[in-house]
Order: sequence, then C-alpha cells, then structure tokens
Amino acid sequence: YRPFKVGLDAQAARAAELPAPLAGYVHARQAAVLDRLGLGDEARVLLNRAQREQPSLPLALTAARFELNRGDAAAAVRHLGLFAQLREVAP
Repeated sequence: YRPFKVGLDAQAARAAELPAPLAGYVHARQAAVLDRLGLGDEARVLLNRAQREQPSLPLALTAARFELNRGDAAAAVRHLGLFAQLREVAP
C-alpha cells in the first residue's frame, strides 16, 4: 500500500474518473495542500465543489473538520447532512 505513489497532480487529473469515495480522498488531499499554503478560501471552494459533484463520506468528514477548525459549526453540520441521507452503510 503506497498512497502517495501517484503524485497529487496526476491524481487530480483523474479524479473525475474515480469512484466518489476514492475521489474524495484526492480532493481532501488537494484541500490540505491549499490550506497549508495559506489558501484556505480556495480549499473551501474546492471542498464545496467536490462534495456537490462527487459526494462521499470521507470528503464530508474532511470538509466538516475544515469548517470546525475555522469556527463555522453551521457549515460543518451542512457537510455532515450527507450522513442523514444514508439508509445503508457497507463496511
């Protein structure tokens, strides 16, 4: 298992082709890089767009944590609204 074998740019280029749960990790990784570079607003835009286009539980958790770290609990709750729609969870 080597999660960083493929570079972020290569992963991002293929994100639309990946299943939503896997794409969510790519978008979360992109957002983390943007945030570390001081581009929090861009990271927020990326997380919101990704959650709208390819929603996934890992991405929802990442986006919620991102918002909580910035003191926006209401935005965090909105991201976690995806969980309320679940009827079945696979391991």
